[in-house]
Amino acid sequence: MNNLLQRIANTLVLYSYHINDNGLFTGRTGIIYYLYNYSYYVGNEYYSDFAGDLLDKVLKASNGLSNDFEHGLTGIGWIVSRLLRENLVDGEPNKVLQNVDKKVFSRIACDPEISLLGHAIYLLERLKFDPDGLNLLEQIDNILKICENGLQKYVGKISLYHINSVLYFLIAIDKERKYFDRVENIRKLLPNVLKRIIDQRLYDATDQLIFNQLIENVGTVYLPRWNYIRLYQFPKMIDYTDPVERYIYTARMQEIYFGIASINAPSDQQINDFIDRKQESITLDGFLYQKGLAGLGCAILKSNLK
Repeated sequence: MNNLLQRIANTLVLYSYHINDNGLFTGRTGIIYYLYNYSYYVGNEYYSDFAGDLLDKVLKASNGLSNDFEHGLTGIGWIVSRLLRENLVDGEPNKVLQNVDKKVFSRIACDPEISLLGHAIYLLERLKFDPDGLNLLEQIDNILKICENGLQKYVGKISLYHINSVLYFLIAIDKERKYFDRVENIRKLLPNVLKRIIDQRLYDATDQLIFNQLIENVGTVYLPRWNYIRLYQFPKMIDYTDPVERYIYTARMQEIYFGIASINAPSDQQINDFIDRKQESITLDGFLYQKGLAGLGCAILKSNLK
């Protein structure tokens, strides 16, 4: 497996300069994340130095970025915060992320069909460093208000991919007594939303797995409040996705929500074949965090944390 990880790292170093997008899923930030983690894994600062140069370029370009998680600033901020928390980069989070915080929370919006509630994911990550920060605590109220208004009034398509990020936020905030009533108001809206998701078939195998794992992670003392959500069943869907791409996607979502990847890895042969295909085709999306080599490398490294 070490040889596979090195192949991925060297390929990303070679081709990353051809990538102009700065986002997490579809750009440089996902590559940066893998190279920092790989550098720590092998004890070779060359890769972290290279990643640091890329990160400087990403942060300098942050003014022109959107605020979404997949392509924009909330995803980039989430990665930087996590790198700081894991001591893979140096800095004081509130100073390093001060400008990111201002830009991220200046406007909270996303597309609930195709996007995560990235502001909530970023906020929970920031609160791990600064649980009493007044500016951050104010954003809990803002996001709760947006969740309630959105689920009440939005008539467009909503995916389980998106709702899982809402659940992640609600389950975390529900541990604070002062938010009990507001979380309950939103929780009451979820059954109708889940029914719409099933009717429109806006979910896949990974979304189902993450939904179940999120509910399983609700603490015993809070579980009764989540019972009518916990018992919700999604009809199974046939999965035609390439097994390595499914592994990358599932591991990525598990890392976002749980910090590690618990999905079983494909065989070494399947992984080797996947890397060969990406190196032979030399398309930029083959190198990315979304479903390319950066995503595969992160999945393998985070699977090793089990």
